[in-house]
Amino acid sequence: MPSDIKAGIVLVNAFTTGGTDSYNAYIDYIDRNEATRNTHYNEFVIKDLKKDGSNLNNTSENSADYIGYMDNPEKTGGIFTASQDSLTGEQKKALKSAFRKAQSNKSIMWQSILSFDNRWLDKYGIYDPSTHSLNEEKIRQVTRMCVARMQKEENLGNAIWSASIHYNTDNIHVHVAMVEPIPMRQKKIVKSLTFSAQWLQNKGILKLDENTHLDTGRRITETKGNYQQMYKSICSALQDDGYYLHIGRYIHINADKSISISYLDNTDDLPDYATLTSKTEYRGSFKKKTLEAGKRVIVNEIVHQEESLKEITDLLRTITAGNNARRIQNADKEIATLYWDLYNVLPKDTTLWNYNGAAMQPYREKIDEITNLYIEHYHKDDFSNIIRKLDAVDNIYGEAYGKQSNYKDNKLQDLHVRFGNRILKEMKASSSIFKRSYHRSYHPAAENRDVMRDLHSSIYFLKRALNDEYSSYKNQLRYEELEREAEENVDY
Repeated sequence: MPSDIKAGIVLVNAFTTGGTDSYNAYIDYIDRNEATRNTHYNEFVIKDLKKDGSNLNNTSENSADYIGYMDNPEKTGGIFTASQDSLTGEQKKALKSAFRKAQSNKSIMWQSILSFDNRWLDKYGIYDPSTHSLNEEKIRQVTRMCVARMQKEENLGNAIWSASIHYNTDNIHVHVAMVEPIPMRQKKIVKSLTFSAQWLQNKGILKLDENTHLDTGRRITETKGNYQQMYKSICSALQDDGYYLHIGRYIHINADKSISISYLDNTDDLPDYATLTSKTEYRGSFKKKTLEAGKRVIVNEIVHQEESLKEITDLLRTITAGNNARRIQNADKEIATLYWDLYNVLPKDTTLWNYNGAAMQPYREKIDEITNLYIEHYHKDDFSNIIRKLDAVDNIYGEAYGKQSNYKDNKLQDLHVRFGNRILKEMKASSSIFKRSYHRSYHPAAENRDVMRDLHSSIYFLKRALNDEYSSYKNQLRYEELEREAEENVDY
């Protein structure tokens, strides 16, 4: 990592249903002033967003990287929406009415927190720690871009949302709440098994006289409350009784000390101490890729990656220009030698000649050697510049996302896959030349005029094919760049 910034931006998401305290409280405080909302912040934030992150839905953040907001923020900004930077009293009432309508129609409420490391914002000129001044307009802009992208990923185009900026010493964050006034979210059937308190006591899993913390539900990855041990004990006790049930990994400790666990089987052969219930509800969790996409638009907008990525694309464009006229005889002879040696060890069944195929695993090193030699002889200086630019992008992404970036590795792997398959394709097309050369007991070191002519022709077509592959690779990078630019220029 280039700095001690652990993660420039963290995005987490949780959801709740209509009857919960946090749902009611959020609606109640929509039309209250900022000071009141700041004081009562903890009442309307979904509890999972206030923990250590281990129970969040489909978040890619590690709990150690997530800062829960148990305390009220130092200051809370005014509510803003997709189209309004601030709301009048009448607009707040209209928003409150829309949220009430969503609640009465049994819409889920999704809440997200966009948490920024203040040092990262300072680095990109959005926050001044000496004056504690924030470019709120920019934060509202990236929030709108992020939420719009998440709505697109989750097919929530009809949803409405509101948000506010919250100030803390180390992490300025934005709290977003989203609902569907007319729910159109896909539904699912949720089944659960409830194990009786008496059976749990008999098995020593949960004692009735224990002061057990009750909760609306915990994934078993929750480290507090010994939930993992409860889960393992229930599974073991079921197996001891001869039941091998496919239970899920979500635990709910009920008020009567019974325990409900999500149920993933279809069998009705259940023990008498377990009660099966099922209900239909809207899907709540956001996909992991949704949160990744939301973070990506924020990073691209704040860091302005498009300039660095465009420079990479331009360098690739210069690599492809004018190389058909270049002739380096020694390089061609080296390539021909490697090309020939590869042909003689490949499986005879050419249908197996796919770079990523399992059958090619023993030969990828030889294929990559041809690719590397070609780049070394024909594009050395330009490719060195590309590597430096890819390193720079990796550093920026790593700091922004708080984890090691694979951008460079992915792009270089993509290059080797493309070149590898093109080499194999050209080798298939030149099979008649190779067979003729083989019958002449040819090796590229030999000075056989006819064979040299055949191989020179084969290598010429190989180099032309690799240049074409460079162009295709360049165009793919340009397409990705245009996608990012389009994402950043959408009027959110």
